[in-house]
Amino acid sequence: MDFNDSPEEAAYREKAGAWLAENAAAHRAEQGEPKPTTPEHMAAAKAWQARKAAAGYACITWPAAVGGGGGTPIQSVIFGQEEAKAGVSYGYFTIGLGMCVPTVMAFADDATKQRLWAAFQRLPDRCRELLRVLIADPPLSYTEISAMFGIAIGSIGPTRGRCLRQLRELFTLEEELGGRRA
Repeated sequence: MDFNDSPEEAAYREKAGAWLAENAAAHRAEQGEPKPTTPEHMAAAKAWQARKAAAGYACITWPAAVGGGGGTPIQSVIFGQEEAKAGVSYGYFTIGLGMCVPTVMAFADDATKQRLWAAFQRLPDRCRELLRVLIADPPLSYTEISAMFGIAIGSIGPTRGRCLRQLRELFTLEEELGGRRA
């Protein structure tokens, strides 16, 4: 089996590496090196994700029509390898962006997708953030989540339950409103 890059893959690796060399340094200069599992670290991860999205490097295999890069799985692997070398791989969003959202994209009808997205966007910021962190890959420990959100470890499960209940209620409301706002 040949594990060497094809000429097209090598060109993509070179392009991605050049972008990472420029942007990883700029990102670190802007964000510093926050301690993992802190709110500052999550903010830096979001800023990095936004920077990648603006350049077409976030969600590389997603269709461009839904905000992805429209690329191939091997391009996603190549970028991930180069991103890890550049030291800016956060991992918070891997499960959500790599599994949950693609499942919804593949199996939900358009109306359901729109309702789910609208419901998620209507959640309070803290609920959206908690749900994002809970599906992070690698998963954070409850100790890390507790420190990040400033809540007791024993409060995480009940808070998650309240957030999911709100999401379910908002999703149902979106269905009842048919996309209209109350």
